[in-house]
Amino acid sequence: MTAYEYTKLFDPKHVHRVTSSQTELGDRRARPTYVYDDDIVLAVNVALATGRPLLVRGASGTGKSTLARNAAHVLGRRFYEVVVTSRTQANDLLYEVDLLKRLNDAQAGRGSDAADPLSRDMTPYIKPGPLWWALDRENAEQLGTTSDPGDGPSDAPAAILIDEVDKAD
Repeated sequence: MTAYEYTKLFDPKHVHRVTSSQTELGDRRARPTYVYDDDIVLAVNVALATGRPLLVRGASGTGKSTLARNAAHVLGRRFYEVVVTSRTQANDLLYEVDLLKRLNDAQAGRGSDAADPLSRDMTPYIKPGPLWWALDRENAEQLGTTSDPGDGPSDAPAAILIDEVDKAD
């Protein structure tokens, strides 16, 4: 394929290479390594320039997840990963509600429903999902029910890997 001339927003030439003395496995390495070719660099740059997501497909074990993690690292972004199952719904990426904890609190006479059983304050039972953390980190932190599951600089923009997206309804 012909090399294109363009200003690169994503230039992985400065990727930190993991030394062979590290014994961590696969994607669990502290600093994952990825070998980029021109087509992949172009695809990431097009996604960045257009502000659109990048859909990567291929056979199992070809490094799709490693690409996402490494590109986030190279770009200095927070990284969030979600693995989709056949039971995953779109709102699960935004938030989850711990209804079992709410039921336990109601039965024990604790929580906001203790004084007023008709109260519908669900705030203590909401757990922000990866999209919430990625799009509005400050608001998710104010909720205070969980800590940021992202990996990377806390003040950086986010990158999200939605893995196994083909399994969703």
